[in-house]
Amino acid sequence: MPDPNPEKTVPLFIFDFESDDIKEFFDESPDRGLAISLPAILDNRLTSILKVTMRGDEKLFNELFQPSGPLGNFKTKINLVYMLGIVDKEFYQDLLAICKIRNYFAHRLAIKTLEQHPISAWIKGMEIYRVTVASVHKLVRSNPEFAKTWNSMMKLETQTMRDSFRICIRFMILRLNEAELVVKSKREQVSDQIQKDVKKRSTLDKPL
Repeated sequence: MPDPNPEKTVPLFIFDFESDDIKEFFDESPDRGLAISLPAILDNRLTSILKVTMRGDEKLFNELFQPSGPLGNFKTKINLVYMLGIVDKEFYQDLLAICKIRNYFAHRLAIKTLEQHPISAWIKGMEIYRVTVASVHKLVRSNPEFAKTWNSMMKLETQTMRDSFRICIRFMILRLNEAELVVKSKREQVSDQIQKDVKKRSTLDKPL
């Protein structure tokens, strides 16, 4: 996947409307619930990507990726997609930040909101957050009129750390959806090449 580029404009409204995950973005539960439920969507996306890269042994896959399995941990999946070259280093670090935020809320009852330190600092330190903010400055320079509309929209989307957290997760889901399509495409290309090689070999092996 290409490295994030602060000079690129990031689209604002990104959802997979066919997915049940959409309801989580409109969940009005406290920040603690949001900080646990939204990362779970990323967790599921990582599982889906890793499934595409592996053999079609459903039973073994479920055994490996069940919550108590050797590959069932969120951070383990993050490490795997990075080591397999599916995501770049910047995106990997953003995933780790999300994992850290989720774990912080899960294990520290004193943390109540996404506005609290160090949560807010972790969100602002994410590459995906910086790209989102940078896109506004880019539009201001290139298209001042449209920038006014974009800037107003972005202010609504990033008014609070809760909003910023949601939009970061939204963009990350898009990136993982794209990554899965790339992995599927590469696997299909390899499969097609193998079939061609087998067919060619069988033709050459035929007696004259």
